[in-house]
Amino acid sequence: MTLDIQITAPVFETSFEQQAKLRTIASKMERSGISKIFLKEAVALGEVKEGVFDLFEMWDEAESEDEKLEIVADIQEEVEDDNNKPIEAIEKLYVGSDELEVISNKISKFKKNLKVIIDRDHGGISKAAAKIGMEQSSLSRFLSSTSMPRRTTLFKIAKALNLPEREIAFDWLR
Repeated sequence: MTLDIQITAPVFETSFEQQAKLRTIASKMERSGISKIFLKEAVALGEVKEGVFDLFEMWDEAESEDEKLEIVADIQEEVEDDNNKPIEAIEKLYVGSDELEVISNKISKFKKNLKVIIDRDHGGISKAAAKIGMEQSSLSRFLSSTSMPRRTTLFKIAKALNLPEREIAFDWLR
């Protein structure tokens, strides 16, 4: 017997103090060279999505520029995901625990093959990251992790590296 349990996240509503904090941090981010247009979208998302709010706080507390750049890349992914979310509800794919190892192996193989393409055809991670418009550390983390890639990240990489859709469209993306 399989239980189908739906878990919905509680609605996150920022207080006036939190909104002020978001704007203060965004001002610091803008002074550090981050686009005002991007920050406007990110702040709006931070007001309704607790994880994005937390990323702003992490950026403010980060000690190194590399750490701040990684956090900005994470915020950018959140904004892209939000911009690309479906307008109407979609049926979620259920993945059973017996399928997880197969999917994990497919993801690992895909990322290894992508790394080979990046090294062979695009001059390595640093040059590919510049083409893609993401931080080198974010691309390295993406390639070395075993986590499920985000659809928006994959399509961004494919577009920048001129890879055919069939090279990135897998069962676990649908």
